[in-house]
Formats: sequence, C-alpha cells, structure tokens
Amino acid sequence: MASAKCSDGAQVRRILALALVLEGRPRSEAASLIRLVGAVLLELNDEWQLQHRYMQTEAMAELTPALVEVFPPQIATAAE
Repeated sequence: MASAKCSDGAQVRRILALALVLEGRPRSEAASLIRLVGAVLLELNDEWQLQHRYMQTEAMAELTPALVEVFPPQIATAAE
C-alpha cells in the first residue's frame, strides 16, 4: 500500500474514519476516535508553537517602550 502526504486535515480525518468503519467498528466509535486524534494533534501543535517561538513573549515585552506616559502633558486653558 502506498501512502501519500496530505495537507488537508479534514480529508485525512474522513479517510481515517472510513478505514475504521470498513474495519468493522461502529460509526460512533470511529467518530470518537477521530475527535480524540484531533484533540491530541491540536494540543501537540499548541505545545510545539510555544516551544519554537523565535522570541518569547517576555523578551519581546522588554524590547518595546512603554506606550503610556507617566505624566501626560497638561492642556492650557484660557483662564491661565
């Protein structure tokens, strides 16, 4: 059996569900397995993104100057 790479996640999940049903498993079990696989992949993706940031959020916060002035300029009024 030849395998191919596919970037369409929805198509991969449909094919996996179809394979499970053809194997003799009930549709409800196939659907729950697909949800489980999707949740695990989503969690792995989130963890990977957090670990492989070029710069962490804390380091980037140190690079930006404060946007709020401590003492905002006073507006001159006509009474002065």
